[in-house]
Amino acid sequence: MIFIASQLFACVTETGNPEYDFQGSLVALARTSSPADVGAGAGRRAEPRVVVDQAAITLREIRFEEAGSCGGGGRSEADIEGPWTVELIQAGALPLELAVRSFCRLRLRLDRAEGGVHDDRSVSIEGTRRDGTPFVIESRATPELELRAEGGEPFQIDDEALDLLLAFDLAGWLAFDLDVLSPGGDGTIRIDDDTNDGALDQFEDALEDSLQLFEDTQGDRDVADGDTPLAAAP
Repeated sequence: MIFIASQLFACVTETGNPEYDFQGSLVALARTSSPADVGAGAGRRAEPRVVVDQAAITLREIRFEEAGSCGGGGRSEADIEGPWTVELIQAGALPLELAVRSFCRLRLRLDRAEGGVHDDRSVSIEGTRRDGTPFVIESRATPELELRAEGGEPFQIDDEALDLLLAFDLAGWLAFDLDVLSPGGDGTIRIDDDTNDGALDQFEDALEDSLQLFEDTQGDRDVADGDTPLAAAP
């Protein structure tokens, strides 16, 4: 795992039973629901529309809320407090211990990195189009994202789960048309607050819809075919 942030603060707070029912890791990683369209890293298919070489995101807080508590203020079972900047292509993991396995929702907030190569940005992406043109996306958005089980019912972590996977779908992030954008004088397509801001708006709108929480029952810290998400954007 690779942490880009200079400091990582993790605070896991138990409630109720002092014995932990789940002990594993929360793994943040990139996936692509359409590998023929958007590829990631060295494991990509031949000639997708877009290749993502780097995708970094900074999280301020991750909060699991116990089942039955969301209607009355959302008692927290575990808070993981950052900032935590992770390179999603290579994945990064935080130790996670939970006294219960049933939750009504998962909340997380993006934040801007402080210092380093991603300073003042919450999401940074670098890649190339099929024609070889490089692109860079830099977002400063800091939304709070919320994941729930389908139908709004509580989600249950299976006894066989080894880790939890916080998976960001690059195909969802890059659903807008990169081919219509022109590179600047340095030959790079830039998408940020000052350049191609319409494409940036589409990218930021897709941040929550492209996030899902999975169980990892195989111990490979990757989303396998047929895996069903525990929770997704409502």
